[in-house]
Amino acid sequence: MILFADSSAGTHTPTNQDSVFAELLHDARHGHMVFAVVADGMGGMARGEVASATVANHFATWLRGADLTEVDPKRLRHEWCAVAEGIHEALVVYSDREHITLGSTATVLLLAAQRYHIMNVGDTRCYEIADGIRQLTEDHSLVALEVRRGQLSQERARTDARQNVLLQCLGAGASIQPDFFTGPAAPDARYLVCTDGLRHLVSDDEIGQVLAQGPASLAQLQELIKLNRDRGETDDISAVLIQNSPQGGTNPLESRGTTGGTDRLYPAGGGTNPLRSAIRGRGTQELQPPPGVIKPVQTAGAGRGRKPQ
Repeated sequence: MILFADSSAGTHTPTNQDSVFAELLHDARHGHMVFAVVADGMGGMARGEVASATVANHFATWLRGADLTEVDPKRLRHEWCAVAEGIHEALVVYSDREHITLGSTATVLLLAAQRYHIMNVGDTRCYEIADGIRQLTEDHSLVALEVRRGQLSQERARTDARQNVLLQCLGAGASIQPDFFTGPAAPDARYLVCTDGLRHLVSDDEIGQVLAQGPASLAQLQELIKLNRDRGETDDISAVLIQNSPQGGTNPLESRGTTGGTDRLYPAGGGTNPLRSAIRGRGTQELQPPPGVIKPVQTAGAGRGRKPQ
């Protein structure tokens, strides 16, 4: 498998409210596996970067203690939902103590043993690019619900003023009900996990066309980010791209150390590390949340206002 990740700060506020965690894993039985988390803090809420970083770090903690020698979907769902519930409760407690409102979406992907396993809360997405592009997750948004009910067309949904109204997210509301998806991973397919900033102004078909051109690469993610910026996108944009290669192959990201059989990946040749949970970037606010809520660990940027229903 080949793994890439990138994040681009928005243009209107001083803090990037997205967080990304991604690791390439090695197992004697399953071979290469990838675990990825992409979270989008609520841009219209105070300290959304704290919420998204909490999501990334809690799932990173889960990974460090996870037994992946047997990948059982029922057990995985139970464990991931428990992590999500813990995040939700921690953020609610933090909001009450600080007298603020904050929240985060989350899409979690494990690609292992030629199957994908996905948990989703909110409107971050996971796509499969094989013969065309296919959205594997369902958005928890008011507009997406009306589309599924046949009350709104896909075309009108793209410009609907309510497209940022979420029906659920971590840290807001009384409870959460994560979705869980599992299925066969298509040989040589690409898998994309991204925040909504990547697809507000770029269609799914356009995303699929860019990612289907030549070998998977960081340049493809950067092309999509640039395309969005050129069209006026102001939101933070974060994405993880995975090439499912059953035969393995050379990973263009340089591994700089192994802990417990897990490689943390950085771009070869130096430069900015796109895996935001691995390093602290410029402009990070030094916040002091209570236990269970994690300080942000990504570069400065901005997010468009979003709110839960």
